[in-house]
Amino acid sequence: MFSAFFHPGDSGSIVDQFFLKGFHVDNRLANQFATAMKSSWKAPGWPVMPSVFSDEELRQIKIPVLLLLGENETIYDPKRVLLRSTRLMPFIDARIIPGAKHLLNIEQPELVNSLMLGFFGSPARQAGEESFGR
Repeated sequence: MFSAFFHPGDSGSIVDQFFLKGFHVDNRLANQFATAMKSSWKAPGWPVMPSVFSDEELRQIKIPVLLLLGENETIYDPKRVLLRSTRLMPFIDARIIPGAKHLLNIEQPELVNSLMLGFFGSPARQAGEESFGR
């Protein structure tokens, strides 16, 4: 059954790949996750996995960016992503969130919220908006 693929603790559960061991994922969250993933597979032309930006595409980003990466991410290597993004993007604030996987906003909500609020209220962000006419 397709939905069993998304329930934590089941053999081969994709949910277990996104969350740290010991993080409680109840059935409601697992069902929401399954619904979102199933709907993305049905959308024509919309891949489940995003494509990787080229170096040239990343160099063209000239606005402030906050990039938060889970320390225990399993889809990509967070250290490689951090090094590449900071090398190519001049206005990036990139951080690795300790003790988190792919869903770091759920696993480390206080830290993620604090970083986001700081980013959106920072003088550098506001200066960036002014220089781009926002």
